[in-house]
Amino acid sequence: MERSSEISNFIKAMIQFRKALKQPNKDGDNDYKDYRYVTLQNVIKSIDEAATDTGLTYIQEPLTNVQAKTVSVKTYVFHDSGEYMVFESLTIQLERMDAQSIGSAITYAKRYSLSAAFGIASDNDDDGENAIPKGQNSNNQKY
Repeated sequence: MERSSEISNFIKAMIQFRKALKQPNKDGDNDYKDYRYVTLQNVIKSIDEAATDTGLTYIQEPLTNVQAKTVSVKTYVFHDSGEYMVFESLTIQLERMDAQSIGSAITYAKRYSLSAAFGIASDNDDDGENAIPKGQNSNNQKY
């Protein structure tokens, strides 16, 4: 993670932000996996409301790599003092590089990157179930 050399004002603002943050409601439905999630619009709304009078703002930079078939989003969080933090890019591998796939991946990456940067719980916690191969548990043992 990149950051300005001084971050004391930034940290104070983030503490103020975290005290004001209300976790957003899960207002989106994933019919394919049968669960609810927080939409990007609701993540942004929660951030905007909690950031009032903190001096914090952010921008997000979407990047595409046609050869690698990836979409990335980099999130920059700024304080009005000039202090900042830049979060590592969240990169998503795509099967196709068409407009719909790229747009969907950018939205997804923006939502998760913002949620991580600002401490928003945006999805159900599956305890890492989807991160390990089927037939193994978290200790890398077959079952």
